[in-house]
Amino acid sequence: MLVQPYSTLRVAYTDELALETEAAPDRAALLLGSGTSHEYRLEDGKLRLPRIAAPDSVRINWYRGDDLLFTTFLAVVTRHYFRLEQLKGMDDTDDFSDVTEEEFWAARQAATETFERNARRSFVQQMGVTETFGGGFVWLDHNDVAEVLTPGWSLVSDCQAVGPEGRATIRYRYGLTEVPERVSEAVLRLAAYYLRPSATPERATGEATDAGFIRYTLAGRDGATGLPEVDAAIEQFGRCRAVVM
Repeated sequence: MLVQPYSTLRVAYTDELALETEAAPDRAALLLGSGTSHEYRLEDGKLRLPRIAAPDSVRINWYRGDDLLFTTFLAVVTRHYFRLEQLKGMDDTDDFSDVTEEEFWAARQAATETFERNARRSFVQQMGVTETFGGGFVWLDHNDVAEVLTPGWSLVSDCQAVGPEGRATIRYRYGLTEVPERVSEAVLRLAAYYLRPSATPERATGEATDAGFIRYTLAGRDGATGLPEVDAAIEQFGRCRAVVM
C-alpha cells in the first residue's frame, strides 16, 4: 500500500498491510496514542504493519539514515463499513478492472469520511481529539464519546467534557459499536459512485433532451452527497446537536 507524506490512512486492526512510500526510507518509527513507540528496519522499503489494538491513533515517522523524511498517520478503527471485496464485486453495471488497490482504499475512506462528517457520528469506535484554549466546560468535536483518556478531564455528556482551565488537548474514544446494514450499504454505494467516471459535464445542473429537461441532483444542494439513498441514510441514522441560544 503506497502512502503519501503527511496523509492519514484509515485502517482496521484486522488489516494486514505492507506500507511503502516513494522516498525509499530504511527505517520507520511508530508512536502509538498511548505513548509507546516501536522502531523497524526496512529491508525492502516496506513496513509490514503490526497488529494494533483498536481504537488508536498512530504516528509513523519515516527515516533514511538519521534524517526524518516525513510523517504519516494511521486512524486505527474497530472495523470498516464494508469489505473491499464487496466494492470490487459490484454488479455488471460497474467496471472496476482498471482500479488500483490504493484507489479502492481511497474511495472507501473518502466515502466513510463524507458519511461520518454529515451524519455527525461514527458507527465504529475510533480515537478523537479536541483542542481547547480556555478549558473548563468544552464541547467536544465528536458525538457518542464513551471515554475521556486525558487525565483531569471527565464527561458531562457524550459530547461535552469538563476539566482544568487553560489550554489542553483532550483525547477520547468515541463511536458506536454496531454498523446498521443500511449505513453499510449507503457507504458502499457512495464509494462506488466516487469510482465511476462522471457521466455529466462539470457544474451541470440539468440537461435538455427530446423528452424534456432533466434536472441533476447535486451534492450540497440536494443533500450531503446528492445521492438520494445515501442522503436518506445520513438523515435517518445521523445526529444533530442541540443549539443553545
